[in-house]
Amino acid sequence: MPGGEAPRSPTAIGLEMAQRGLTLGLEFVVPMLLGLGFDRWRGTLPWGTLIGTALGFVVGLWHLIRFARQAEARGS
Repeated sequence: MPGGEAPRSPTAIGLEMAQRGLTLGLEFVVPMLLGLGFDRWRGTLPWGTLIGTALGFVVGLWHLIRFARQAEARGS
């Protein structure tokens, strides 16, 4: 197609959406788990877990907004 993107298969679209969902899920959960591990290592429960949870929420939400803007720009 001149000047445009080639059409994508439903499988490619599904894999992209699965990748985005997995990325978002990990961005929310991994910082919390790292905070929990830090708490157990240093004995600072619950501060590391709370900071990790807040950080994961901020990063995950920021990435979710970015994904939504990309989808809106493409018209998907």
